[in-house]
Amino acid sequence: MDTTARNFLRRWLITCVILCALVAGFNVAVNPYMILNVPRIKGFNARKPAIETHAHLMKAYDVSRAAPNAVLLGTSTVGLGLDALDPIWPAEYRPVYNLSIRGGGPYTSYRYLQHVVSQRHLGLVVMGLDFQFFLNFPDPLVVGPEFELRLGVTPDGAINTAQKWQYVRDLLRETLSLDGLGDSVTTVLGNLSGESTDVAAGNWVNSEYFRFAAREGGRWVAFWDRRMKELYRGKQLNPAALDSVRAILELCRSQGSKVILFMSPMHAHELEAIRVTGSWPTFEAWKRALVSLAAEARVPLWDFTGYDTYSTERIPMDGGTMHWFRDSSHYTPALGSRIARQLVGAEDLGFGALLTPQNLDKQLAAIREQQRQYRIATLADHGSVYALH
Repeated sequence: MDTTARNFLRRWLITCVILCALVAGFNVAVNPYMILNVPRIKGFNARKPAIETHAHLMKAYDVSRAAPNAVLLGTSTVGLGLDALDPIWPAEYRPVYNLSIRGGGPYTSYRYLQHVVSQRHLGLVVMGLDFQFFLNFPDPLVVGPEFELRLGVTPDGAINTAQKWQYVRDLLRETLSLDGLGDSVTTVLGNLSGESTDVAAGNWVNSEYFRFAAREGGRWVAFWDRRMKELYRGKQLNPAALDSVRAILELCRSQGSKVILFMSPMHAHELEAIRVTGSWPTFEAWKRALVSLAAEARVPLWDFTGYDTYSTERIPMDGGTMHWFRDSSHYTPALGSRIARQLVGAEDLGFGALLTPQNLDKQLAAIREQQRQYRIATLADHGSVYALH
């Protein structure tokens, strides 16, 4: 090889190394996936829009740094509705971390809980329960292998020896991949605009989904009808989901952690979808199964799924937003704050019901009566609420 060719290759190699170093340095400084403990600088990398697509990755590392004394478990309803930074949480349980995952069922919550308690003791575990994640879907949500590899322990509680190698892979993904570079650029642009999604103590802030819902107003109803009919019709309870809740309760008992369970509120529109698809008996069977688990573990179980002032809020079909709900499944932080107050006993708002084996039948009958009255009101005034057919 002549001298000219060697010099060209040497310069090309040096250029590639410099470019890789610049990309890696930029990605490390931006820290889009929060793998590293890099300071968050306002206007540069403080907001983390990658939470929209990388929540499993981000929260596995972020919760370890947060060192919480309490965690909030559940799906996107908890992630977008409950506030881990709400001062209503008792001082002895702070800091609180919102460890909920969009699309994550009870098994995901169980594995994240194992991950946290393998590192520290938790004083309080609050878990939101969503009916749809207890149903036997033909193609259930499968948690990927990378999710499992990031956690401190395996499902049987043994130390996860593969965790450090997954950390290296995740670090390389953040620093030297095109995806990492793209998310770093998106992070910086989102910070410059000041409108991107963010995560704070595990809370989802200014989610793109909610910004879309706000723009659409009540026009989500048609889409939601199709989704709910597919979601609920012909489904039965999934025993594995109930087993995961049982495992969470057993793990908390073994750790001496206080547990509070609650059934997430739904807009009356979704409750009607459950009724018209013939799934109301399954809905009540779900409540019976949870009451049994809670009674066995001696933990409180709150039910916020009635036809109350909040769930019957009028849907603005001509645009605009609701105060208590974003759509039929997701409640707003305003309602989440009321849920939190009820859960910790800070204030009796007359919202929800504390279920026990002794009062369950009475509560189920009361909701059926609320449902009947709601249907009468709906038929009497078609413009006040949207009637699902």
